[in-house]
Amino acid sequence: MSSISPTALAARRRARLRVLLDLARRMNGWSRHELAERLGRDATKLIPASGNPKLDLVVAVAGALGWDPGDVVDDLWTPRELSTIPDSTEPRSSSTDELLARGLAALDRRRWDEARAVAVALRESCGSADSEEDAVADELEAAAWSGAGCHATAVAVVRRGMSAGGLAFASHIRLSLRLAMCNYELWNLVEARAIASDLLDQMRRRSVDDRLVRRTVASAHAIRGHASRRLIGADSADRSRHVRQACEDLALAEQEFLALFEEFGEIADLGASHLHRGGVLEARATGDGSGPEAVATIIDGLENAVDLDRLAPEEAIEAHGWWCVFGCNLALRSMSGEDRERSLAILTNKAFEIADRLEHWSIRERAFTFEHFRRQRIGTRVEEVDVSRSPESRWVLDEEDLGHVLGTMGRFPSFRAVGWRILEESGLVED
Repeated sequence: MSSISPTALAARRRARLRVLLDLARRMNGWSRHELAERLGRDATKLIPASGNPKLDLVVAVAGALGWDPGDVVDDLWTPRELSTIPDSTEPRSSSTDELLARGLAALDRRRWDEARAVAVALRESCGSADSEEDAVADELEAAAWSGAGCHATAVAVVRRGMSAGGLAFASHIRLSLRLAMCNYELWNLVEARAIASDLLDQMRRRSVDDRLVRRTVASAHAIRGHASRRLIGADSADRSRHVRQACEDLALAEQEFLALFEEFGEIADLGASHLHRGGVLEARATGDGSGPEAVATIIDGLENAVDLDRLAPEEAIEAHGWWCVFGCNLALRSMSGEDRERSLAILTNKAFEIADRLEHWSIRERAFTFEHFRRQRIGTRVEEVDVSRSPESRWVLDEEDLGHVLGTMGRFPSFRAVGWRILEESGLVED
């Protein structure tokens, strides 16, 4: 496989920037000199040779167009341009089915760049006339971005796919599920629940014997249930309703995914069933006050995850990572003092190990957040007795750790405040 050359990329971006500048000039009725003056640039130096304008120019162009700066960036430097384009001797001669099979295989192997490249080839192979084929490519691309933890980019791809209209039932459902899941991952919990609820309403009019319908129902209950589970801590005024909704939805998801596994033998369904059972445990223990006992159960269960190589497949490893997250939530809500700190230390340590093993950004985001809170509590307690700050409360970040913190900040806007605090605690930046 070959890549688009840097020279070709720069030429594309210069051309796109030229178009945007001309549109801004025409829309506002400016001359070229007035355009340059408004943008704070020399009229002969509006378009850099690299095709990459500086931030102040991006903001100025966005203001002139009435766009968001991010829209200008997206137009100049889109994911398609950055994807690896297959050689002309490969996918262009392949059938759509062969390309899709390659893309799905890349997803299974967690080779996200390769899956995105196949999505580009798939889209190019069908041209612009077939919206359904484009939707299949969008599904593949969105899944790859989501797998890499770039859920905001995945949302943009899904919205592009759904805006085409006239989609087949299967494509509409898969894109809708991806949209709900990405909103959940980005902590847009109300939106995630609304999309999942709409999907469940649609499925009531479909045959329950259809495998896609069954999987959609199970997935929609899971998304709505986990969104409700997260809302337990975020919306204390309606806590009892969130507990009830989470228990109901996640129990249904657990049962349905287990039934799908027993009928079709797909190991991913067994992993999903185990994951959602942990969600039920967290919600139920929050509701009935059995949090400490549930945390002990979760920690005891980590004995099965001592050696991750023996725990494979990856679905089972991921489920244990989420059980660590559920345990941390319960420890924060129902425990105090040394017991809470010990439990958080055990659970976050294993969560980090699993996140690193799977390169799982969502689990990593939760682990960083919980560990930051634990260290802050340690620091606060030490300061209360007027002792110098505990070494355990400080962060020591090597290059890999720093990359993980920054990568998490980029993928999860809601994490950025915590990320900055971690960087400040590490001494890498000043408050």
